[in-house]
Amino acid sequence: QEPRGSGQAPVQIIIMADAAAEGGGSKATLKHRGSDPAVYPAAAAASSSSSLGAPAMRLLEGPQCSAPQTPPRTVAAPVGPTPEPQGFGDKAPTAQEIAELSERTREAGPQIEQLSELARNWQICGGVLQLEEVAVPRRRAIDWFTSQFSQYGYRDEWLADAVLFMDKIAVRVSEASHGHGTSEQRAAAASGLARKVMENEDMWLAAVQVALKMSEAEAELDMSIQDLVVPLVPFGPSGKKCNRPRWNAILKAEMWVIHRLDFSLTATTAIQLVHHMSCDMRAAAHHEARPTSVGSPSPGAARRQGQWPGLEIGRLPYLKGPGLKNKEAEDHRMQMALPRRQLCRFQALACYLTELAIVHKPADAYGEQLPSDALALAALGLALQGFGKAPPEVCTALLSKFQSELLPAERVPETTMQALTVSIYLLWSQPPQDSPV
Repeated sequence: QEPRGSGQAPVQIIIMADAAAEGGGSKATLKHRGSDPAVYPAAAAASSSSSLGAPAMRLLEGPQCSAPQTPPRTVAAPVGPTPEPQGFGDKAPTAQEIAELSERTREAGPQIEQLSELARNWQICGGVLQLEEVAVPRRRAIDWFTSQFSQYGYRDEWLADAVLFMDKIAVRVSEASHGHGTSEQRAAAASGLARKVMENEDMWLAAVQVALKMSEAEAELDMSIQDLVVPLVPFGPSGKKCNRPRWNAILKAEMWVIHRLDFSLTATTAIQLVHHMSCDMRAAAHHEARPTSVGSPSPGAARRQGQWPGLEIGRLPYLKGPGLKNKEAEDHRMQMALPRRQLCRFQALACYLTELAIVHKPADAYGEQLPSDALALAALGLALQGFGKAPPEVCTALLSKFQSELLPAERVPETTMQALTVSIYLLWSQPPQDSPV
C-alpha cells in the first residue's frame, strides 16, 4: 500500500492472498480501484498488524459474485375484477341519496367563516365595469353564455365563476395602466384596456374552460372539457365553429388567464355564499319544525313553516350537457342523469337578485372592493321579505348572526349596506326587459 499525499489521486490497492491462507491451491488477487482504505478501518488495522489482512478485507466486502442475486418469484393469486361501489353502476342515484349527500357535505364542508375569508381575495373595484364601452362587450358575452348554459343545463355557479374571472382580469389590467397625461386621459386609457379584455372572445372561452375545470362539470356530465367548451365557441348564432387553430388560441388564452389570476383559481363568489347561508337557514327552519321529545313540533314552528311560501321546494332543470351523436347514447345519458336539484323558493330568489346585481350593476355589486358577503347578505335579506308573509324567526336570526360576525360595522358601514340593498331593490322592481338573468 502506497502512502497517499494531499491532492494525489486515489491509490490502487493490490492485495495478494496466499492460496494456503484461503484453503485453495492457487493465488487469488483482489483489486480495488479508486477505493480509500480509510473506508475499511478494521481491515487496514488488521493488515498492518497481522498477515490476515486479505481475509479480513474479503469478509467486509461480502460474498463475491458476478451478477446480482434475484429472489425467487412467488406465484401471485389471480386478480379478479374490481367490484363496483355499492349503489352505483348502471343506476343513477336517487333524489333522496343526493339530498343526504348534500346535507353531509354541508355539515362536514367549510364553514361560512372560511368561505368569507377566501372571498377576500376576490374583492375588486367595479366602477370601470359600469362604463359603457366596457359594459357593452361584457353584456354581449354574458348574453351568449347565459343562453348556452340554459340550453345545456349547465349550472349558474359555473358561469358566475367565469364572469368573476373576467371581471377581475379586466379590473387588474385597467389598474396596471400607468399612462401619462391628465386624469381624464389616464381613465380613458384604463377603460380602453378593460374594453379589450371584454371584447376578447378567446379569453371569455378560456375563462369558462377554467371555471368548468375547477368545478365538477366533467365528472357530472361524463364528458371531456373539450366536448363541453366546443359548442360555446361560435359566440353567436352566426359565429364560426371551432377548428384546430381556434382551439389552440383558446388554450393559449387559458394560460394567460391563469397567469393573470396568479394561479388562484378557487373562486368564492357571492352565489356560493348565498347557497351556503340559505342552506343553513333552510336546515334550521326544518329542524325547528321537527317533533319534540313529547311527539309534537315546537310551539308554532310547524304552523309558521307550513304557511311561509319561501320554504316551498322547487327543482332546477336537468344537467344534460351538449347533444351526443346518436339517440342510443342520448337515452343512456338521460337514464344516468342526476336527479334535478332541489331549491327553496327563497334560495332561488336570493340567487336571482345576486345575479341581477352582478350583471347589471357591477359598480354597486363590487363597490370599492366591497366584500362578497355584503351582496349575499343584502340579497338574502330582500328574499326573506319577498313572499308577503313574515319569514321564520330562526331564518331572520341567522341572517342577523351572519351579518354581525362577517360584516361588523368597522368592516362595512351600515350606510353602505343600506345603499346596496336599495340598489338591488330598485333593480328588482324594474329589471331591464332584455335581461339575460
